[in-house]
Amino acid sequence: MGFACVASLTACGNSQSADTSGVDTAVDVCDLVPDAVCSGVNLAGRDLSGRDLRGMDLRKADLSNANLADANLTQANLIGANLSDAVLSGAVLVRVALDSANLTNADLTRARLSGASLKKTTLVGTDFTGAFATDANLSGATPSEAPAGILACNTTMPDESVVNPTC
Repeated sequence: MGFACVASLTACGNSQSADTSGVDTAVDVCDLVPDAVCSGVNLAGRDLSGRDLRGMDLRKADLSNANLADANLTQANLIGANLSDAVLSGAVLVRVALDSANLTNADLTRARLSGASLKKTTLVGTDFTGAFATDANLSGATPSEAPAGILACNTTMPDESVVNPTC
């Protein structure tokens, strides 16, 4: 069951243009189906655990305190999204774009980060225990140390070093 779009038609995957002059176009909810366009949506604190969110455009979305445990976010666009204090344990983050996102104090335990891009992402207090990253890119992320607990293969760390390049 998805959420109904309540604000901007274009922000919720409808290709028709809408006259939004003088209207607050911040999106509070959106249809949560694969490949939906929901940039800027406010899903703070929502339970999205186990959801199929493949290919969704969630640029600059507010997912702070959201529960995304075991969600499938394969090829989702989360550039600039706020995922602070979010739970992404066991989430599938294959080829996900998380550049410039805020993952402060997020739980990424057991997450799969194959081909994921986390360039210039804020990772302060992020828990990567048991997370597996293959061909991922964390260059320029803060803090600049390699995240503790992450199992990495051919992954670029925040300091630009490549961990296990031949695994």
